[in-house]
Amino acid sequence: MRIGALDVCFWGGLATAAAGLVWAVWMPAGVDTDYFPIIRQQAYGRGPRVLIDEAHWNEHRVRETYRPFARLIERDGYRVARNHQPIVPGLLAGFDVLVVAGARPAPWGGAALDPREIEAVRDWVASGGSLLLVTGSGAAMEPLLEAFGAKLIGPAAEAASPVELARGRGIAEHPAASGREEVNEEVGTVITRGGSSISIPPGGVSLLTSPCSPAGSALAGLCAHGNGRVAIFGDPAILTATLVRESGTVRRVGINSTAGNRQFALNVMHWLTRLL
Repeated sequence: MRIGALDVCFWGGLATAAAGLVWAVWMPAGVDTDYFPIIRQQAYGRGPRVLIDEAHWNEHRVRETYRPFARLIERDGYRVARNHQPIVPGLLAGFDVLVVAGARPAPWGGAALDPREIEAVRDWVASGGSLLLVTGSGAAMEPLLEAFGAKLIGPAAEAASPVELARGRGIAEHPAASGREEVNEEVGTVITRGGSSISIPPGGVSLLTSPCSPAGSALAGLCAHGNGRVAIFGDPAILTATLVRESGTVRRVGINSTAGNRQFALNVMHWLTRLL
């Protein structure tokens, strides 16, 4: 039997459509690995150095769930490195921002970070470093939070569907929401899937609050510590690109969405590195 060109086109098109249907129906929630950020105006040429911790069984790593976040800040001019060793004072020298996202205890037990590591991080921030602290699914990061006067109120809990926050309705008035006026970085909305509820230290700012969170708690907050700055996030998905399957369709949630998450993530980094 001879197969003509029209047959090949027909069956090829049918196979493509079927593959698309399978992808839409069965694509699991997870990181959007194809996300490629577009930056209107890069903040830095050869920018600040960012160290992303991967030495503590972290839920979020550069080559996994936080690949989109790393791509985003690299496109903005930040220089990103990965850490695979215990945190000691000398390790942080030369870096401007430390990111600790979803640190967990080792399978054989113990704390996510031991007291000496927490002391090294706290002293480094007090001397002028900046910390982006993102909680995970458990309570393993509580000692690190408490070192900066913050407290975990409720563990991570995923909302049934993403919630969009807006200025004055969940997003506080702050330079991290307004951005640099001269390049139009204002954030109007941020989409969240819930997460851990955190009490922000006195003098700090509850930057994002959810109607589902306990009173007095925040999903994200900012504070000073000595000469340094700290940003704390209870929802890791806000800062990365996520795919969520809802009613047979796939929805983009996070920095890959049409909400302001991408600019919000950049504004927080700009605040940490004192552009704001």
